[in-house]
Amino acid sequence: MHTNSQNNVSTSEDLLKAQVFKVVDDVFCSYVENEAVLLHVSSGMYYSLSETSLPFWEALQKQQPFAHVVENIIDEYEVDRDRVLNDLEFFIEELSSYGLIYKVSD
Repeated sequence: MHTNSQNNVSTSEDLLKAQVFKVVDDVFCSYVENEAVLLHVSSGMYYSLSETSLPFWEALQKQQPFAHVVENIIDEYEVDRDRVLNDLEFFIEELSSYGLIYKVSD
């Protein structure tokens, strides 16, 4: 695991401790079956969410901690905790780099 100082993204374990990101105001989400598509209105960019990233997105929208989501994904998909945490960290880094979310606190 690593810290991405360019986008001020914390390590995966830090992401579990507290919700520190907020979705920007001009992002719209459209659900299609088990997936979703995000539209960042100001940039015109679309971003696709998979079935497994949807719970993280919903936690972001509701300003809820990720710990419960991580445990649910581990149980439902029977995957290793480290893999889920690494996927969460990548997801947050990617959304941050595309300007879809921003850090609100440390």
